[in-house]
Amino acid sequence: MKTVLITGATSGIGLALARLLAGANWHVLACGRTAERCDAAKAAVLKENPDARIVFFSADLRQQREVNRLAGEIGTYLEQACGGRLDVLISNAGFVTSWYSTT
Repeated sequence: MKTVLITGATSGIGLALARLLAGANWHVLACGRTAERCDAAKAAVLKENPDARIVFFSADLRQQREVNRLAGEIGTYLEQACGGRLDVLISNAGFVTSWYSTT
């Protein structure tokens, strides 16, 4: 079984990819900004494919400390559940802001 990590997987293209790959027997690791959105997206995927292997992680990727925390959580999960292997990364998260900041 191949393992994929999809950021921005709670709606739009990210959620469509999560649904597609979960239905094709991939182990899907997915990220979203809030736990509530992650729970809703996971429920939608499992409603279509109850046997899907899908795990959601929540993090606000606009914050560097959240990126670092998420990386640690995913790294630990990959070591424990996937033999440390990640086959595909789909970097889909995006946001629009009206102010400039650096991290």
